[in-house]
Amino acid sequence: MRRWKIGFLCVTGGLLLFGSGVLAGTSGAFIEVYYSVRGIEAKGKKLDLSDKPFIYNGTVYAPVRSVAEHLGQKVVWDEAYRTVELHCGDGIQPYRNSREICIRDRNVILPEDVFVMGEAIEGAWPISLVLNRGEEFIAIQPQSGVVFHASEHGKEAFEFLLPYITAYFIDQVWSVE
Repeated sequence: MRRWKIGFLCVTGGLLLFGSGVLAGTSGAFIEVYYSVRGIEAKGKKLDLSDKPFIYNGTVYAPVRSVAEHLGQKVVWDEAYRTVELHCGDGIQPYRNSREICIRDRNVILPEDVFVMGEAIEGAWPISLVLNRGEEFIAIQPQSGVVFHASEHGKEAFEFLLPYITAYFIDQVWSVE
């Protein structure tokens, strides 16, 4: 019986001594969360998430990758800085009837009278996003911000895009404004 008590004390003491060192070496913390979120909707559609969102201290937390990818975002993990980067993706996403597009990795809110007319021009390289405003149109390559096609008054009609446009390549002529 005495041997059993000594063995028990040695094992318990060792666990406390070495176990606490392991716990102290981690930078995490235990938190109490509530899995009472019934779902997340984006752009009118319920997201089917692989990991369940939860509530902690009154804030809803959701898996970044699942939510971002459902919204057409590209997710990049930067191991060196241990950060998550969200990018607009390729710019050619299901934007029809959307008020938001992506040009040069920045979200652009479209004015009410501008519509996404098409997502690509056959044979165009690289792929362009075609926008329509009344009788005017413009075809812009979302990754570079280069305008490849425009109607006669397209430049003026899409003046709100100037911060995102890097150059014009119309009729085989380059121009930067």
